[in-house]
Amino acid sequence: MNCRQEQPSRLPARGNRYEPYFWRGRAPGCYSLSRRNFLVGAASTGAASVLPLRAFAQGGTPAGSVVFGNAEPPTSNYWDLAAGFGLVDEQVASLVHDALLTFDENGAIVPGLATDYTIENGKVVRLTLREGVTFHDGSLLTAEDVKASIDRLGEGKLAQSMVVTPGIGVTIISPTEIEVVSLEDFGVILSALAFIKILPKANIDNPDAFNNGALGTGPYKFVSYSGNDVVLVANEDYWGGAPNIKNVTFRYIEDAQAHQRSPVGAGGYPHACLG
Repeated sequence: MNCRQEQPSRLPARGNRYEPYFWRGRAPGCYSLSRRNFLVGAASTGAASVLPLRAFAQGGTPAGSVVFGNAEPPTSNYWDLAAGFGLVDEQVASLVHDALLTFDENGAIVPGLATDYTIENGKVVRLTLREGVTFHDGSLLTAEDVKASIDRLGEGKLAQSMVVTPGIGVTIISPTEIEVVSLEDFGVILSALAFIKILPKANIDNPDAFNNGALGTGPYKFVSYSGNDVVLVANEDYWGGAPNIKNVTFRYIEDAQAHQRSPVGAGGYPHACLG
């Protein structure tokens, strides 16, 4: 089913801040399992399925609810989203977590948690971090969180480690600046940095903390995972502006026929984004 709605021709900017891709009608994406093919393909496709524009538009006080039916079961426990690499895992992760960079509707890489970046010698990327960003528990995002999130995938022990180049290195230059060095060309590095979600270093150092729920800086907060439902609620303090929709539920519908008949959707769009 084609979920694509017509999109604006460019990504609007608010001052020096760019709207993340999902504010412009994009839902969390469906990703390939080949690291290079996925990362390169993500840049050309926008790395996302598409939701009705108004479903996640910014502005006003969050209100209302939306339920997305998915035929694909979860592959992680949703407390540690980097441990899974399925469609639903990435859908949830894209709302709960942010990356340093993101894709606009044309597949171009634009600022996320990093406000700017420069490329040196083709394989060195220096990024300036957005200041004042907080995790959902109120703790401030730091360069240490960013380094720990990238280094963790570089260990090769998680499902999403495949997006990280072996030998990748992260150096903290200052509290608001980091340097990423890779063995591959900068295009692949940038695409990877638009995919890698940033988690708190405290949780990475103490994996038991993931039992308290997924913790990110994204526009939605993790509420619960019970039965077939993953429940999120709007982050009204989101650095990019609070989303319009308050409650979002991802529901696994095992029966294929029931999946097709299900009335769940977004803002009057049945099956707005089904796995």
